[in-house]
Amino acid sequence: RGGGRVDAVNHPLPFDDGLSVIGHVGATLTGVCILSIPTVLAFQVAEERQRGARQRLYLHGLRSSAFWAATLAADWIVLLAVQAVLILAGSLARDVLFSGGAAWAHLLLGALTAFPLVCAAHASFSVARDINKASLNFLFAGVVPFVMLIMVFPGEDDEDPGDLTVMLAVHFAMAAANPPYALLAGRHHANRFTLAHTAAYGRALHAAAAAPPLSAYLAAGTSVDARFLVASLVAALLSAVLWARALVQREWAAQAELHRPIRVWDPPTP
Repeated sequence: RGGGRVDAVNHPLPFDDGLSVIGHVGATLTGVCILSIPTVLAFQVAEERQRGARQRLYLHGLRSSAFWAATLAADWIVLLAVQAVLILAGSLARDVLFSGGAAWAHLLLGALTAFPLVCAAHASFSVARDINKASLNFLFAGVVPFVMLIMVFPGEDDEDPGDLTVMLAVHFAMAAANPPYALLAGRHHANRFTLAHTAAYGRALHAAAAAPPLSAYLAAGTSVDARFLVASLVAALLSAVLWARALVQREWAAQAELHRPIRVWDPPTP
């Protein structure tokens, strides 16, 4: 009867002010840049394989287990060190997304996702015919589902727990199978939780609030974002096992091909 209307508004981010939006987008783009590091590291190893340099090392007595243990350890340290430097830079700039418990949450996420990221990059590049396209595919593997997550992610006031449970299960499965997605989604939910917390406390106290402690990020019952962040952390542990196994199986196949007997002379047929 009346002239009332219903307006549907989508809020993929838990805040409205421009500075928070810019900060969140900047932190997300930083995660995308981090994904380029495993591709560079895997690109070098793939080039060595294509040139036959690694095969010559094996023929000179280098064990594949020693090669991969040193390679993965060095790659993990490099990837974690880069993330630590970025977090430190954000802390020195007094960015709330990289201060207090938020910094430790990002560092923990980086430490747990670094190993499956390098394993996935090496395993993907070992079967790729074009390693240049493999680099782009690795980036798209994380960015595309991450964008879909932002579009369909429920808010804190979502009233259907069934939908939230299904999305959490899908998120966990995708994060376990897709390390780039695990990193981007984990950073996204950590940032959402930080900004929602600081915005709520800032409005209550009429002052800027610091990031919550690390324990708040790891308490799955704190908020929806905390649940998804914890799911990303646990999925990263499972992902490390899955992608390490995939890399080992690929190396076994490469070793079998390397030691395959080559027939250089065929006896004459009677």
